[in-house]
Amino acid sequence: MPCVFADFLSDTQRKAYILADNRMAMDAGWDEELLRIEIESLQGSDFDVSLTGFDEKELADLFCGGSEAEDDDFDVDAELEKPCFSKTGDI
Repeated sequence: MPCVFADFLSDTQRKAYILADNRMAMDAGWDEELLRIEIESLQGSDFDVSLTGFDEKELADLFCGGSEAEDDDFDVDAELEKPCFSKTGDI
């Protein structure tokens, strides 16, 4: 478990740090592909993934639910034909 030692902070600074730390967690997002990989790795090690704080519904949504990938009309072939460098040598 990660720990932050804040014994050098005043009581007021410690309270502000706790609030800010919790607020950052509220604003955090997940790279769902990376999250799936990490959860699968834990499952492969026979680790009880319920200990991660994700409930069964969240795990089911992560692996089975959610939205399908949508086509964004990105043309891979056209992008590959573009030069990597300009004529002046700049990137």
